[in-house]
Amino acid sequence: MTTSHKRIQTMSIAAKISEAAGALQAELKAHPECDGGLAAQAALEGRPRRHAAFYLGRFPDIEAGEGRHAPPPPPRSPEERLYDRLAGATGSIRMLNPIHSGGGLGKGTGTLPASFGIRLNPELGFTPDGSRPLDDVLRDGLPDPETSGLFPEMREDIAAIKALTPPWYKISLPDMQGPFNIAHMVLGDEAFIAPVVEPEKWRAFMNLVTEFFIQAHRPLPRWIGPERLNMHPCSLHRIAECSVNMVSRDFYLEHVLE
Repeated sequence: MTTSHKRIQTMSIAAKISEAAGALQAELKAHPECDGGLAAQAALEGRPRRHAAFYLGRFPDIEAGEGRHAPPPPPRSPEERLYDRLAGATGSIRMLNPIHSGGGLGKGTGTLPASFGIRLNPELGFTPDGSRPLDDVLRDGLPDPETSGLFPEMREDIAAIKALTPPWYKISLPDMQGPFNIAHMVLGDEAFIAPVVEPEKWRAFMNLVTEFFIQAHRPLPRWIGPERLNMHPCSLHRIAECSVNMVSRDFYLEHVLE
C-alpha cells in the first residue's frame, strides 16, 4: 500500500468520524430527554425530571445460540474502533434509551480481569471466558497497569479520540468493577472456596487485586488529560461489587471488606 493510499484511507476514516460525531451532537440537541449526561446530573442534584433515563437492553441470547458460531472480529485500528463506537452511539435512542456526549474505553466488566490473563469472548459481548487457578495468579504477581491486558489498546483509543473528535466529546474511564468482582471473574468458583480453605493465599490474592485496582486508575486520567476526561462522579468514582450478593454478611466482613 502506497503512502498516498494510506493518507486517503486515513482522511476517509477521519471524515466518517467527524460526520458521526456531528450526528451524535445533533441527536443530543434534538432529544434532551435522552441525554444521559443531563439525566445523571439531575439525579446527583436531586432534581426531578419529566422523563426517566433507564437503559433497557440484553446480551446475546445464549439459549438461542446468537453469536455462538460467529467468527471473532478481525483486528481493527484505533480509528476504526472509534468510528464503530460513534456510529452506534445514537442507535439506542430508537428505544428511548439514553445516549451520551462521549465514549468509554475497555471491554465492559472484563477490562481489568484481562490484565490477569482472562480471555474475553467477543462472541458474547466480551464477557470473561474461563478462569485461572489461584496459585497461577499469585505466581505471576502484579500486572503492569500500563502494558498489561487491554491497556495498550485503550491508550491507542485515547490518542485517536483526542486527535479526531471535537473537545465536547469527553472520554469516560472504563468499567473498572471492584476487587471482589475482579476476583470472581479471575478465579471463578474458587473465589468462594479459597477464602475458607486457603485464607492466607486468598488474602495475598485480594491484596494483589486491590493494589492493581488502585494502580489501574492512575495512567488512564493522565493519558486522557483533564480537558477531555469525563469528570462526572458516576464515571470517576464507582465500585461495582455485584458478586457480594452471592455471599453471606459474615463472609463479606471476614474475607472481602478488608
